[in-house]
Amino acid sequence: MTIEQLYNEIGSNYQDILLRMSSQKIVIKFVKKFIEDNTFNELTVGISKGDLEQTYRSVHTLKGICLNLSFDALANYCSMLTEYLRTINKLDDNVYMMYENIKEEYQKVFIKIKELN
Repeated sequence: MTIEQLYNEIGSNYQDILLRMSSQKIVIKFVKKFIEDNTFNELTVGISKGDLEQTYRSVHTLKGICLNLSFDALANYCSMLTEYLRTINKLDDNVYMMYENIKEEYQKVFIKIKELN
C-alpha cells in the first residue's frame, strides 16, 4: 500500500499533509512513527483506571498528533472526547462510548500503517 492509498482508505486528505510536510518521504517517516507512539496506550490506561486527568491529557495529546498527521476521522473522535471531558468531573458511559469510537478508528489507522510499503 502506498502512503496516498493509506490516506484514502482512512478517509483523510493526503494532499493536505503533503502540503504541510512538503515531501512524501517526510510524511511516511512521521506516519510510521505514529505506531511507536504510546499516547493511545496512555489513554487506554486512563480510561481503565477511571482517571479523568490522565484520560483528558492523553486524548488531547492524541488529537494534536492526529491533526498534525491529517488523520481526520481519528482527530475528530479525539476532539469530541476532549471537549466532552471539559464538561464533566468523572468518567461516565458517554466517555466509554466515545473511547470505543477512538479505539476502532485507531486500530484501523494502525493496521493501514503496518501495510505501508
